Parts: sequence; C-alpha cells; structure tokens
Amino acid sequence: MILKQAHYTPEFREHIDWIIEKLKKDSTDTCYLELDWFDEPTIIDIKMAEKIRRAIHQALYSQNDQ
Repeated sequence: MILKQAHYTPEFREHIDWIIEKLKKDSTDTCYLELDWFDEPTIIDIKMAEKIRRAIHQALYSQNDQ
C-alpha cells in the first residue's frame, strides 16, 4: 500500500488508531482486517497498521515544523 500526501491527516491517523485497537482485541498475532481502501480490497495486520501510524505521525510532525 502506498500512502499519498492526502492520507497524512489527523483523521486518517485516528482511523489507523481505531484499526490498531480492533486488531489488539484479537488474541493472535496473525489477525488481520479486510478493508476497502483506495478503491481496492486491502488486508492489514497489526504490524502494517503500526508502520502506517508511524509514517503518518512523522509526516504530520514534519508538516508542523515547516
């Protein structure tokens, strides 16, 4: 999945936080969610969600520094 500049928003970060919380409620590390993102089905697991959250966090802070 490739994130575009439009995805680096507080709203999208909140959505990722929701996904992470939902995935943490499952008892296995292999759990995933199937989502329809960007007009295509996407499978996301906890590790991918955390990477996305870090990328969004870094982008938001770098935007604030400008």
